[in-house]
Amino acid sequence: TCAWRWATRATSSVPPTPMDPDLVHDRLFSESGAVVARAEHPLTRRRQLATPDLHGARWILPRRRELERVAFDDLFLAQGLEPPAAAIETTSTVLMKSVVMHSDHLAYIPRELIYWEERAGQLVALTVAGMQWERRVGITRRRRGTLSPAARLVIEAVKTAARELPIPLA
Repeated sequence: TCAWRWATRATSSVPPTPMDPDLVHDRLFSESGAVVARAEHPLTRRRQLATPDLHGARWILPRRRELERVAFDDLFLAQGLEPPAAAIETTSTVLMKSVVMHSDHLAYIPRELIYWEERAGQLVALTVAGMQWERRVGITRRRRGTLSPAARLVIEAVKTAARELPIPLA
């Protein structure tokens, strides 16, 4: 159990270059952020969208300190726009997807997390100029630390599962 807790806590966003010489980042895959809407949302009918087109929308977003929210806000700020306020803030992707499927709210989440809903025609990742974001996901561990046999097994299982994801790995 201890090895599992350690491994799940160590699986997260990883920087492209190590920021601490005592840490090793094993990249598993990359995720890309997407503005997500229900399939029948009025914005899905528009061929071209830009960041200002999203300003009047109602949003369900991660809390302000979450990586995806920081990236979302930064995309607006980089274009000289005030980031939209969230009508709902949550750390639950399941809640985000449910609210978006049953309302006109938009969400900004990793595209890979709506794989099955896109295939079922329930959710759509909108193409919005200026809203491109990507993060690396991986395992962070100590460079000089010794891993227990259980921790090594968990890390290998996580790496195997990442290779078998039904998403294109960048």
